[in-house]
Amino acid sequence: MNVDEIIELAVVAARATRKYTARAVRSCHFVPTGLPKGAMSCDKYWRIYYDPSQVASMIPLEAATLVLHECDHILLRHFERAVRAGAVGTEEMNIAADCEINDDLRAEGHPFPYRMYFPEDIGAQEGLLLEEYLAILRMRERDRRPGQRPNGSGPNGDEEGRQDSDGHQGEHGDGRATAQDDSDGNSAPGEDDQVVSGGSGSDGMPRPWELGEPSPEHPGVTEEKGERIRLAVAKDIKAHGRGVSQHWGTWADATMTKSKIPWGQRISSAVRKACISAGAGRDDYSYSRRNRHQPWRQYIVPGMVRHIPNIAIVRDTSGSMSGETGILRGETEAICRHIGEAHLIDCDSAIRSQGRSSTGRGDLHGGGGTDMRVGIEAALKMTPAPDLIVVVTDGETPWPIKKPKKPVIIASTGDGGPKWAINIHVDINR
Repeated sequence: MNVDEIIELAVVAARATRKYTARAVRSCHFVPTGLPKGAMSCDKYWRIYYDPSQVASMIPLEAATLVLHECDHILLRHFERAVRAGAVGTEEMNIAADCEINDDLRAEGHPFPYRMYFPEDIGAQEGLLLEEYLAILRMRERDRRPGQRPNGSGPNGDEEGRQDSDGHQGEHGDGRATAQDDSDGNSAPGEDDQVVSGGSGSDGMPRPWELGEPSPEHPGVTEEKGERIRLAVAKDIKAHGRGVSQHWGTWADATMTKSKIPWGQRISSAVRKACISAGAGRDDYSYSRRNRHQPWRQYIVPGMVRHIPNIAIVRDTSGSMSGETGILRGETEAICRHIGEAHLIDCDSAIRSQGRSSTGRGDLHGGGGTDMRVGIEAALKMTPAPDLIVVVTDGETPWPIKKPKKPVIIASTGDGGPKWAINIHVDINR
């Protein structure tokens, strides 16, 4: 069987064994190339690059697992999330991205052609998001001993590559390490480990072999068409029903529930007003950045810096919002997409959970009564204090009598809030 036949059968197998992402696999363009390390990589234009010399040694089902793996990088927008996380082109980004994908592939029974990274390899539980795995890796990096290689160097945190029980050692890269196959089709560490490389689709950093933006000579998928594909896949996931992991179900909910509010404009306006009232403009001068128009070399002139808002999002997770969880997820994700990170507070009649998030995704906690005063009070106690508080609710809640010390936006699917707030109506039928 030649390489072209292996790729052709791998695509057929990838579509047949996981039907709910078949539309995405069908949209990918496959490009043979000589990769410096690794069997496959991808870019954000839905191209999957493969090394014929490595694919030639695989059976179609193993190659299909890699096709799904690369396609998942694109579907989950890992290239964009790498930018937001400040991890473009880093090894830790590739490892975290692989952990987010591979636990689902393994649970679905897909055979891996070599050893790949899984959550337990970095001391994490399954079912987390890329950003959560990245935080774990960064914590390990801070705690590592002087002289130890970054990220623990291997799936089990060894100092110089990964060692198996026999003392064999190997290298890794891009969050994957190959190995000898074991009897169940999932590989175990061995001495034939090989380094594999990433692509801009998984970590946001373009590689020399990539073809750039789509053109007649080099077909690909535009950003606009890619969004339509993601929406169609999300609908396929919801229609598929059983057999879909919680991770993909949550992703589909968030993808199908688009934001109904121009958060970029609303937040910019609210934060600008808050900063002006505090004595600082939206853009301010700081010596932390040198002025690029500095006229005299003997003097240091401060440059302009942009204020990054610290925003608290209070999510109404009471029982009355049980039918509107898509709204909560959609608006929260839209805010995080515009500002990069926010402090999330899940609240019904009490605080159920809180913490920072760069995606706005994750489980919602609550289901009891409703009192958004508790959530607003918790936001005001944050350190540092928020520049802006956003409350997403159905409006069926008591509100503080006095105006809070920080500006508040109330995004409500029902009645609006008090006059001291910036009230936005969310039309759930739109």
